[in-house]
Amino acid sequence: MALGRIAASFDRVLRDRGPQIAIEALSEGRTLSFDDIADCADQLRRAFEQLHLEPGRPVALLVGNHSSFLPLLLACLRLRFVVLPLDGDSPLPEATRIATAYEAQAMVALQPSSAGWLPLPAGLGVRLLSSSGRNIDFAAAALLKLTSGSTDVPKAVLCTEDNLWHDGEHVVEAMGIDGTSVQLGAIPLAHSYALGNLVLPLLVHGARLVLRHGFIPPAFCRDVERCGVTVFAGVPFMFDRMIGAMGLERLPHPLRTLITAGAPIDPATVLEFERRLQVKIHSFYGSSETGGIAYDASDDVIDPLTVGTVMPGVSVSLVEIDAPEEWPDDTPARAVPLGQGRAEFPSASRHSAEPRTSVGRVIVRSRAVALGYAGDSAGGTSDEVASPLRNGEFVTADIGRFDEQGRLFLIGRLSPAINVAGRKVQPEEVERVLLQMPEIARAAVLGVPDRVRGERLVACVVPAGADVTPMAVRRHCARHLSPHKIPRAVVVLEALPLT
Repeated sequence: MALGRIAASFDRVLRDRGPQIAIEALSEGRTLSFDDIADCADQLRRAFEQLHLEPGRPVALLVGNHSSFLPLLLACLRLRFVVLPLDGDSPLPEATRIATAYEAQAMVALQPSSAGWLPLPAGLGVRLLSSSGRNIDFAAAALLKLTSGSTDVPKAVLCTEDNLWHDGEHVVEAMGIDGTSVQLGAIPLAHSYALGNLVLPLLVHGARLVLRHGFIPPAFCRDVERCGVTVFAGVPFMFDRMIGAMGLERLPHPLRTLITAGAPIDPATVLEFERRLQVKIHSFYGSSETGGIAYDASDDVIDPLTVGTVMPGVSVSLVEIDAPEEWPDDTPARAVPLGQGRAEFPSASRHSAEPRTSVGRVIVRSRAVALGYAGDSAGGTSDEVASPLRNGEFVTADIGRFDEQGRLFLIGRLSPAINVAGRKVQPEEVERVLLQMPEIARAAVLGVPDRVRGERLVACVVPAGADVTPMAVRRHCARHLSPHKIPRAVVVLEALPLT
């Protein structure tokens, strides 16, 4: 069986860097060399072969930011399984529901103790799953990226191995990441952001990964200095914590590149980093469907903030839409394609931006754009609504404008999704879980501004005669939803307004 591009690239890294450290798993207190990753992947491959799992069908990974994620991914790619990475903090019922909905033949988890799990190397366990009977066509997909959807389960984006490889190449070229880079990984490895920025640079280019199960503010400076971290990819609330509760007064050595994505960052945070630490937080814009789209590589801090110029290998155009009254200009300009790759423009003046030259809905084309959504038929959904993801193109829900220097500014979004610390939550999913409680007659979930997390969830519920307490609601949600989907506040009302 011929190797895919990712596995073949890793074999080249292995030949050059075998005994060198690849992963420092600080939360586990262990390190893995490239040889160790290859050995573990080979052990997992042999164990999977004993289970007679089928190529072309999904295997769900519920391992979070554990060091086994990398060898698991390699083993699955070599066996031509469709990898389905799940949020590591997902409760088992939620993870099982998602895995079953997408026809996963097995789920791998860390040291499961309940019955029905079979042991695997590296302290892992596997449970075989029954088919849901959906008969999904996974086409040539190698991995499913989960993204927010309006049904009981998130949508799954069909990514080929080539899609993943090209996304990784776009990232390393735009951000200057290479085999000498050392990256601190605190964002979820199961997410598109980490796959493109952390996982692919390690497997394809040998960029070392310092791995944490999550962001631990008191350990940040120590981790950077002890492990020689040069690049940190985070989300806005992490940077807010650094200058807020952490009171960071100096940038730990040798850290040189800070990247933020997942949600808009507060311009005040970026300006304070520049003032206090003399370093810029670089904005990165991407999606599960496309991988990376734009990156602000410049050292200039401007207000309003830009997500930068279009990344190498990516084409972006804007489709004209009606302009709301609050937009600064009277009428949006006609769509202006930006062409292939990143155009070269003069540096912007500090703290200033040029007037926009075009406004519209962001459309992305590149070789990293995914095939479509699992379960869609012929590029459309079961509701016969045209899919925004088809034929190598993705129509995002973002409204953007370009200035005369080719910098992209995001100014709005056509989506009901709530952005909680960089993770999208569809209110309908949480509302359905709330309505499973017999004590609740009606429910509505809202996103309200939050200084640290961007937005936080508030559940408004109407009791069904019986008393319902906020604590009972939160406990119910915790049994069925990932932590970031649990409402931070619960408001009990006599009725919900209909308009």
